[in-house]
Amino acid sequence: MFRFLAPLLLLFVPLLVRAETIIRIAVVEGAEAITVRAEGLRVRALTDDGYYEPLPDGVARLTRRGDGVVLAGRAPAPAVKLRADGPIAVGDKTVRGAVEVLPDAGGLLVVNELSMEKYLAAVLGSEMPPSFEPEALKAQAVAARTYAVAKKIAAEGMPFHLGSTVLAQVYGGVHREDPRTRAAVEATEGQVLVWDHAPIEAYFFSSCGGTTEFGAEALGRPLPYLTGHACPEAADAPGSRWSLTLSAAELGRKLGMKPVRSVEIETRTKTGRARTVLVDGRRFTAVELRQRLGYGQLKSLAFEVRHSGGSFHFHGRGQGHAAGLCQWGAQQAAKEGWDWRRILAHYYPGAEIRKMY
Repeated sequence: MFRFLAPLLLLFVPLLVRAETIIRIAVVEGAEAITVRAEGLRVRALTDDGYYEPLPDGVARLTRRGDGVVLAGRAPAPAVKLRADGPIAVGDKTVRGAVEVLPDAGGLLVVNELSMEKYLAAVLGSEMPPSFEPEALKAQAVAARTYAVAKKIAAEGMPFHLGSTVLAQVYGGVHREDPRTRAAVEATEGQVLVWDHAPIEAYFFSSCGGTTEFGAEALGRPLPYLTGHACPEAADAPGSRWSLTLSAAELGRKLGMKPVRSVEIETRTKTGRARTVLVDGRRFTAVELRQRLGYGQLKSLAFEVRHSGGSFHFHGRGQGHAAGLCQWGAQQAAKEGWDWRRILAHYYPGAEIRKMY
C-alpha cells in the first residue's frame, strides 16, 4: 500500500507527523462497562455543545445504551472524552493523555489518545527489557516508532490507529515506562526507517536462534528490507532453544483431526525453517501449524520433530516470526559495540533513517 503513496509521502509525511504527533491506541475493546479513575478527572460529551465538567470523586462509570455511551446519571452521548491532572486508570492500564469512550460492535471501545513519544516510552518497556544495552533500546525505539507511524497513516480516519496487544505492538501504559526507555526514545526522537520515501513495515521479534528470515516466508510479503541473514544473537540467549511435547491425541485435537500417527517436515525455507508440514499426509503451511498449536507453544518455525512413546517432540530455536529486528541479537550487537544506526542497518538492509519531526 505504502509504495503507491510514496511520491505523496515524500512531501506529506514529514508535515503530517510534525504537525500532529498524537497516536490513538485501543486499550479496551468490547467491554460491557468501564470504570475510569484519576485525580482531577473531567468529562465531556463529544457533541457540538459539549464541554468538560469535573467529576468530584474522580471516577466515571460508563455503559453503553443503544448507539450511545452513558455516564451514570446523564443522558447518552455519541461518545465521551476524559482528561485529568495526571495519568488515568482504565481497564488494566494506567495511561497518559486523554481517554475516549465510544460504542462499538461488542460494547464499548476505549481509546487512549497521547503523544507519540510518550506512547513509545511505554511500548519500549513492554516489548524489550529496560535492562538491555542503551543502543539496543534506541534501535527498538526507532523500529517501534516506524511501525506506529506506518499504522497511523494506514488507519487515517479510523477510530484508532493501533491496538495494545501482541497483535500490534504491546503497550502497557505508565507502569511499563522506565527512565532508560524514556532516554532511548528521547535520543532518537522523530527518527523513522523509510524505503522509497515511505515508512517501512518495521517488524521485530524476540529471538531468531542465529539467522533471521525473509519477509516473504515469515509474513507472506517479499519486502526488500526483510532478508534472511546471520544474526549476532548469543547462542545462550534466553529462549533461544525450546521444546514442546504433545500427545498424538492432543496434537490431533488442536488440528481438528483424529490422534496423529505421523508428522513430517515436507519443505523448508532457505534459512532452514519449516515451510510445509505433512500431518498424516495432510499438508499444512508451517505458519498455519504454528497458529493452530499456539504461538507460545510452537515458538518458531526453526524446529525438528520426532515421534516416540505415543507423543510428538518438537525441538526448536528462536522465538517469533524471525523477520526484521531480533531483540536478543540487537542486545548482543550493542554489547559488541554496535550503535543503534548500525544495528538497524543490519536488520533492515537498504532502509534509510529519516528524522520526520
